Amino acid sequence: MLKTLLLLAAMASSAFAQTSVKVKMFPGAQALPALAAASQGMFQRQGLKVEILFTSNSDEQRAGLAKGEFEIAQVAVDNAVAMVELCS
Repeated sequence: MLKTLLLLAAMASSAFAQTSVKVKMFPGAQALPALAAASQGMFQRQGLKVEILFTSNSDEQRAGLAKGEFEIAQVAVDNAVAMVELCS
């Protein structure tokens, strides 16, 4: 019984400790999986507090990622190439 109570307490405390993550992406069909996961609480069940932000263009997204305004950027490979070329 005591083991069960300790296990339940540990599970409850981990459910309240959430890591905040900002994700920036373009609005559109490619954003649907992330939006669906957020609306269904899938991120929260994994201990993540995900804030989904939308970008208006690639320059804004690259600059924001470089400045640390968000942790994850959903982009195409051309943006990764552009970041490497701009930094060299």
